[in-house]
Amino acid sequence: MIALNNLNIEATCPICAALLRATGWYMPGMRILARAQCAGCRRDFFVDLPAGQGLHSPMILDRATGAVHDRVGVAWFADWLRISFRERTGTTTALTIDRRLPITRTAVLINCLDTLYGHALLKLFSVQQYLDAGEFDVILIVQPFLASLVPKGVAETWLVDLPLPDGIRWSDSLAEAIATQSARIEDLRLAPVHPHPHASIVSIERFSSVPPFATNQWHAEGTKKVTFIWRDDRIWSPAGWLAPRGQVKAVAAFFVALRREQPHLDAAVAGLGTSGGLPDWIADKRFARPSENVERDWLRLYADSHAVIGVHGSNMILPSAHAGSVFELLPDSRQGNFLQDILFNGTDPRDLLFRYRFVPDDIAPARLARLVAFVLARYPDFDRLMSFDAGHDRDVRA
Repeated sequence: MIALNNLNIEATCPICAALLRATGWYMPGMRILARAQCAGCRRDFFVDLPAGQGLHSPMILDRATGAVHDRVGVAWFADWLRISFRERTGTTTALTIDRRLPITRTAVLINCLDTLYGHALLKLFSVQQYLDAGEFDVILIVQPFLASLVPKGVAETWLVDLPLPDGIRWSDSLAEAIATQSARIEDLRLAPVHPHPHASIVSIERFSSVPPFATNQWHAEGTKKVTFIWRDDRIWSPAGWLAPRGQVKAVAAFFVALRREQPHLDAAVAGLGTSGGLPDWIADKRFARPSENVERDWLRLYADSHAVIGVHGSNMILPSAHAGSVFELLPDSRQGNFLQDILFNGTDPRDLLFRYRFVPDDIAPARLARLVAFVLARYPDFDRLMSFDAGHDRDVRA
């Protein structure tokens, strides 16, 4: 962890290559920066601290010119810093403090602010390892859309009134407010939040308050629940189907084909979008502006679903963590982001490979239905075949 009250950095000047010396830290939003001065040319810089994306692609910003020096070639992260600094504002950004527990120990600060929903959500999941360590008081900085997922045990939540589309905003007023709150904490550390936490450190129920699908439910005969995860801005476009209306038709065709294999199918569509256009027997749970209650209903729906299907993206993080199985439609353009939107429900790699499937996003509805139907029907047999008595296995190997 990074001791903010005694900050050290390992960076060199992009102009003269002399060492940079930290003179303090600054948090104007999602960026967590060290103020730094060059020991050689005396220029002043901001340097990304090693937290979040800054762990992998730290940038250096020249405070006099606004130039961003990207030594690792991550253009989008450099652009966000360049744009936010150029368009920085002194407009007040509200910071609301929710004090839940007293701070009596070393405090760990976790900044979840972001302009992408999935990035912010994955940062939030990192809190569990610090709560479980039992050695720290945890402070979370979050935007309103994450407030309902803050787990029990967090000492303080600092709620920033920052809409998701404005997530890269550089607010000097927010930096001042954060500095004021931080000053009252004697020993404050910055958590080196990994942008993609390992599923083994995340118990999703602690965040959602909804137990995930238990695979032993699968063995019960009867209705199988399947949910398509909808978003209007990244659509399923099977070959030969016109978008965007084509997605409605494709989803309907998929469920029609699946119902032939599973006559007692309980079908639903959930996510960000406008309802309508689907057969009446498909539960339409799309909302353009979901309330907290709607989002809670979605979580319960995911956890009741034997399978969820959706196009790759942050929309799949919570469904994948809760559902019995996952079928992700992966566009060619997102191959480089493979698995970044998935939280696995389970630990046995064989079991996960059976229940988590990744297919091209141009797959035809009928073919996708056959694949989903196979997993729905055959998982109990697979589970019995792969189950073993761990104690007996040890006896054999002995």
